[in-house]
Amino acid sequence: MNDIEKKMLEHGFTGKDLRIFRHYLQKDALLTHLVLLHELRKRFFVMLMMSFIVLLFCLFQQAHDGDDSWLPCLLTFAIYACIAWFMTPMGLAFKAFRFLKKYA
Repeated sequence: MNDIEKKMLEHGFTGKDLRIFRHYLQKDALLTHLVLLHELRKRFFVMLMMSFIVLLFCLFQQAHDGDDSWLPCLLTFAIYACIAWFMTPMGLAFKAFRFLKKYA
């Protein structure tokens, strides 16, 4: 275990998270821990921005159509949230964001 993995373990990452990192590092020899952390941070920001846009769209639709459209808006946001959660490992991305905020 190298120094960056020790720091990651000390600051919220679990053994399972490190196994995921090692798996991706073995697949691509050009990747490093920092490159992977920065990539996860970028994904975190993109998913936050997209979630905000979808939420604004749902709120606009709710205001435009009245009280009858709350269920379709809620379902739209719930479906988007499920897709976003599986496309981007949000828990791991948030940990990467928090880790890089402290150390980069």
